[in-house]
Amino acid sequence: MIIEDGRGSTVTDLIVRKLRFAFASHPVPFVWNEANPAFSSMANAVSFLAIGFEKMIGSMIPEAMPYIGDPAVAEEADAFVRQEGQHAMAHRQHAKGLIKAYPALKETLDHVVAAFDDMTANTPLKYRLAYTADLEATFTPVFKLMLDHDDTLFAPGDDRVASLFLWHVVEEVEHRSSALTIYDAIVDDPWYRMRVAPSIFKHVMGIIRLASEDFNRHVPLSDRKVDAMST
Repeated sequence: MIIEDGRGSTVTDLIVRKLRFAFASHPVPFVWNEANPAFSSMANAVSFLAIGFEKMIGSMIPEAMPYIGDPAVAEEADAFVRQEGQHAMAHRQHAKGLIKAYPALKETLDHVVAAFDDMTANTPLKYRLAYTADLEATFTPVFKLMLDHDDTLFAPGDDRVASLFLWHVVEEVEHRSSALTIYDAIVDDPWYRMRVAPSIFKHVMGIIRLASEDFNRHVPLSDRKVDAMST
């Protein structure tokens, strides 16, 4: 988020934190919260989505930088993409743990990443900026709901996975306006964002569906406890 520094200048207040979660220290359970297998499965799908989405952001921001004229927005964009890079790295470690237990999920991750790579290659910059701004706009209310119920969604679960998600959702709330700020600095067309929103959320749900279908296919019911599509 961009703030004034007290001297009339505007700067970003985003902090890039580098955290590690010891996913390699012992096996990563698919149902990492035994009390809530449905939420466990949904969060696992989000980890896969986050890797592809944040890779797309990592390519998008350098492409967008030449079009940002405001130094404060450029600083915000740089901090935003570096935060997202840390998130992607951590989610890759989570996914790597799941793939170690269920090797066929490597193909699932490849398909998810390929879907975002295709978007990078075949959609205009303004669409990807709108995609990021629209999706990130949903995160604050959704993640606040999660944080309000952390006693049941996260506290009983594997410390590594729970800590990963708590850190990620807090930082998403922290940079809640960054993607919109970048979009407005370059495109500045709220009607375009509204027009493309249905295709954006259809794409997101398609990724979650892809991952969930593969969870059903590659993870035994005895391990996942629920129909992953039900999440």
